[in-house]
Amino acid sequence: MPPWPLPERSALALAAAGLVAGTGLALAVALAASDQPARALAPLPSLPPLAGPTPMGLSAEPGEAVRRPLFTPDRRPPPSTGGQGAPDGPDLQVTGVVTGPGGGAATGLDRRAQKPFSVRLGDDLQGWTVESVGRATLRLRRGAAVRDYSLSLPPPPTVGAPLMPSAPSPSSSPVPSRASPVQSPPNPPPLAPQQAPPQQAAPQQVDPQQLEPPPSHPPSRPPRPPP
Repeated sequence: MPPWPLPERSALALAAAGLVAGTGLALAVALAASDQPARALAPLPSLPPLAGPTPMGLSAEPGEAVRRPLFTPDRRPPPSTGGQGAPDGPDLQVTGVVTGPGGGAATGLDRRAQKPFSVRLGDDLQGWTVESVGRATLRLRRGAAVRDYSLSLPPPPTVGAPLMPSAPSPSSSPVPSRASPVQSPPNPPPLAPQQAPPQQAAPQQVDPQQLEPPPSHPPSRPPRPPP
């Protein structure tokens, strides 16, 4: 058999040496473990507590949604009334507004007094001044306090709902008419008296004695001319 080359011999020798060394180390560890008592495992080092989310600081400046409310007609926040001691405005229900170049007017119902009201621009209403009348709002002012009242319209009638007949007013009830007396037909004009037709004259009677007697012989003929 031919001899192995030198590199292969070196590799085999190193492998055999590593195997012997590993076997010896394993035996040494096994003997050490059997001779010494098992040691308690050291506790794992405790981890530092996780930091929570950093709280965001609240800004003292109001946001855009507060400075310009979306659902306010003029996009302005209601003025502060100063907390305690703020006067309460009238409890009004605005049912109609009129706007024009000369100002405006509003009508509605005072819920507290249960009375209708009608004001114009600049009028005084229970100590409050009518500051403005918009297309759908009424604004009252009393010093620094401002109250806005929106236009309240009645709900539309339900489609298909039967309309309730209104009770007839006393003035519109028909007055029973008295039976008028039966009038007799007018008398016809009197007829003119009929005149009798004119009588025909009776034929005059002729006296037979006045008649000429008929001739006793026939009348003579004229002679014939000679031929």
